[in-house]
Amino acid sequence: MHLLFAAAVLAGFPPGSTLHADLAGSGRASVVKIFTSYQRANYTLPWQARNPSKGSGSGFVISGNRILTNAHLVADARFIQVQREGDSRQF
Repeated sequence: MHLLFAAAVLAGFPPGSTLHADLAGSGRASVVKIFTSYQRANYTLPWQARNPSKGSGSGFVISGNRILTNAHLVADARFIQVQREGDSRQF
């Protein structure tokens, strides 16, 4: 519901307006890349571990320095690293 409202409001502004540039700039600063190492459980043979795998995806920094991302990206994760845009360091 809120997303539809935001889309309707933004649609009323011309593409060259400064509002679009301001929103794009502030949104880009909060985007992070997430790297994970995970090992899925083997429910049919629980005593045999599956091979570790790696994944990556995106997330957004929200209030309280928390990160919002998809659950499937961090499910069964053994190790998680986060990288900000324009920064080569991983945290």
